[in-house]
Amino acid sequence: LREFLPILCQERLVLREAFKGEYSTYDVYSLTREGVNKLADLARSPRPPLMLFVPESVRALDQKDKDEAEAKRSAVEAMMAKLAHAGISLSAIPHEELQPGATCTPVCNAFLMFDAALTRWRNAGRESYAIAHETLLQSLMQWRKHEAARLRMAQTSVFADHIATKIAYVKPASEDALLELGARLTASGVQQLLDLVKKWKDQWETSVSSSPDGASNPANPNSGTRERMVLPDYFQPARPFEVAKIGKKPPMWQISHQKFESGDSLDKIAISQENGKPILPSTVLGHVLKALTHGCGVSLARLAAQSAPPDRAQWEQLDHACA
Repeated sequence: LREFLPILCQERLVLREAFKGEYSTYDVYSLTREGVNKLADLARSPRPPLMLFVPESVRALDQKDKDEAEAKRSAVEAMMAKLAHAGISLSAIPHEELQPGATCTPVCNAFLMFDAALTRWRNAGRESYAIAHETLLQSLMQWRKHEAARLRMAQTSVFADHIATKIAYVKPASEDALLELGARLTASGVQQLLDLVKKWKDQWETSVSSSPDGASNPANPNSGTRERMVLPDYFQPARPFEVAKIGKKPPMWQISHQKFESGDSLDKIAISQENGKPILPSTVLGHVLKALTHGCGVSLARLAAQSAPPDRAQWEQLDHACA
């Protein structure tokens, strides 16, 4: 209404009068005779139009709304194009996630995240690693098919397609991480799925990340027979190694650290991200270690059980390289 008051005054429908108060001058608006008559006309049926010049500010606001609507529509079209390029059927996407302005899109995020990871590995020259992940995803879908037939239920009731991509990406090693995804699994089903993932990791990740001289894989607590580092149950630094200003929104490393110290495993934290995009357990490990450098206490023994620290030989190699 404020934007139209000058125009109403110009059309002599509203009268503007300035009054000087005790501390300042203020305006008082009132209807003129023409304004009263026009208001009476507008009360009739059918209502006659009231033609006024549209203020520039109102035009700008209307154009801004149109531009935002167009941007949201373009964003949806871009997302649909990405899904089509990744070979994802739109029937697998909830209708509400394809609406303009949708802010919660966990299913789309999961599919696009996995496709982006495959593209990233291929661009880095790791074609075999990308193919291995596609093979793992196919194995998960095949296992789901047999499990659904055994339980006499729909395949998507065991776990949805986008959950399969999360499992293939994160490769969880614990029951709580699988259940966090929303998978409906029996006790035997959980163990079978974990065994399937472990078999894949033993076949691919161990061979990829092991050193040429046969050193154990630090990402796999069960690999190798060398002397392991013994860590305390809990360690609280005397002072922080880094100082960082934390704003109103806590950083990712702080959120991961709080969840880990609350009892969540690395892979469960990796899977249960608020935006629906899972991250790797190694990324969560980096978050927890960063919290340590900021002076936060960490349950090191539990951390080492999930991600083995360097053994004696590896530590000596690091020490020699730093000398």
